[in-house]
Amino acid sequence: MLSLYNTIRDVFIYATAIAAILAGFNIYQKFTRGEAVQPLIIGWLYGITLSNLLIWGVGYFIKDGNLANNPVGLANDLGKQVYQACLILGVMISVLALISIYRKYTEGEEVTTLIFQWVGSIIFLFTFGTIISAML
Repeated sequence: MLSLYNTIRDVFIYATAIAAILAGFNIYQKFTRGEAVQPLIIGWLYGITLSNLLIWGVGYFIKDGNLANNPVGLANDLGKQVYQACLILGVMISVLALISIYRKYTEGEEVTTLIFQWVGSIIFLFTFGTIISAML
């Protein structure tokens, strides 16, 4: 029964990866044509994140049955995983901001203040990330 679960999980992971690659290629084609792609990238990242959360949630809560464990240990474990997910989300948002800055730079707009804001937000994220990881 375990091998059937692993096989089905692997099929869903591969299907998600193929769909993400095809959607990413479509976004790249629109980006090279000069179309606005920020909403598409956000939807693409949302879809990838949601599918991975569903696959992880089925394995963690249903297959392993971790809902019956110690609530404090479960909260600590989920806290660490949410922290890592927030770091990944912060990196994705900063990449989207960098794409927006690049677009404005290629259009000839002044981007110095945007770059300072971007660097400041990165420093803010990593500083508070370090503080939170020290507490976990």
